[in-house]
Amino acid sequence: MQYGPDGIGGVVNALTKAPMTYGEGVQYFGRGFYRFASAEDSHIARGEFGLTIDETFGIMVGATGKWFGDLEGGQDTGEMPNTGYDEWDVDVKAEYYFDPDAKLVFGYQRVQQNNVPRTHSTVDSKSFAGTTIGTDLRRDLDQDRQLAYLQFHSENIDGFINAVHVSVSWQQQEEVQDRIRVGRRDLDGFTVDTYGLWFQLESDTAIGYWTYGLDYYHDEVDSFSLRNGVTDSVQGPIGDEASYDL
Repeated sequence: MQYGPDGIGGVVNALTKAPMTYGEGVQYFGRGFYRFASAEDSHIARGEFGLTIDETFGIMVGATGKWFGDLEGGQDTGEMPNTGYDEWDVDVKAEYYFDPDAKLVFGYQRVQQNNVPRTHSTVDSKSFAGTTIGTDLRRDLDQDRQLAYLQFHSENIDGFINAVHVSVSWQQQEEVQDRIRVGRRDLDGFTVDTYGLWFQLESDTAIGYWTYGLDYYHDEVDSFSLRNGVTDSVQGPIGDEASYDL
């Protein structure tokens, strides 16, 4: 109910990691993670490091590398060639406390996936229960996502309004597809810049605890398409120079 028609299929509330070890003086912390899986011969490694200064300031930096090999199918399928790809991630989060109930938060995230194959449509695909083998010589996609935001949070306020949360953000999503067919190479993609602003207020009243606010997002879209290195007269995968307001 709280998220209106945009939450009709459910809402996932993702809480990103924050600096820890707040206390007297300067304190440091670090964590590491490694995962291996045999089904796709994958390796995932992550490192985190941060520090806090008294009860006032904290920062955490994390980086992740993911290397996925070719997927190993069932006994009738075997190794599926050209299914592996790499991914790189980085994230930063900083907090500044004006007092125990009020803080400023800055966050940044970036995700890059390189040469992710759409194997099913290529000549490297394998037939399953009579399905047709693909004909593309290559069909790879690059993905790049960035998100930066600045937020203010204040709680335990005396008065009708008991809490205030405000955020401004910028997100950029890019996708480029490189598709090679016999006698033809298509290169197309798009970039979407999203600018966001939202605020949320909370009030404890005689008829219940109220959460209310407003959010606004504006999308700017650029899209392109090349056929054998020449700009196509048809737009890219989505409408070029489009905009969307929510």
